[in-house]
Amino acid sequence: MSSSSQILYTHIISNNAWRMAIYTHEKVLKPEVKEVNILNGATKTPEFLAINPRGQIPVWQDGDIIIVESLAIMMYLESTHHNNPLIPTKPEDYALFLSRYFQFLAKLDNTNMTGSVMGGKTKEDLKDRIDALMAELKHWDAALEGRE
Repeated sequence: MSSSSQILYTHIISNNAWRMAIYTHEKVLKPEVKEVNILNGATKTPEFLAINPRGQIPVWQDGDIIIVESLAIMMYLESTHHNNPLIPTKPEDYALFLSRYFQFLAKLDNTNMTGSVMGGKTKEDLKDRIDALMAELKHWDAALEGRE
């Protein structure tokens, strides 16, 4: 697939878009990058909603194929671009990758508070979520130190 048909819709303030920026850099992919300002409603226009009806970024467009959700995009790119593989293939390493991947989805990704903070919530408003996040991060610290 030629990089000219690949488009990454992104915005600098989105941590999910940053995930894609890092991933595409590591994979040495050079998509066309289209900034979509999430702060001024650009993701809610009819043109953008035709690409992603949820009105969220990032979005990867590969010709007629459209993929939404940064982790889904990464899995798609890993299966279609074999240069610089970032997902292990040895069974024991792949098993660990899958465990961490799904733990991230189930336990960590949903703790993102950017939208709440941008919506005016205070640290006090988010205390329960912050406490839950800090407890979850202890598991990730232990994993990184080889204790879990």
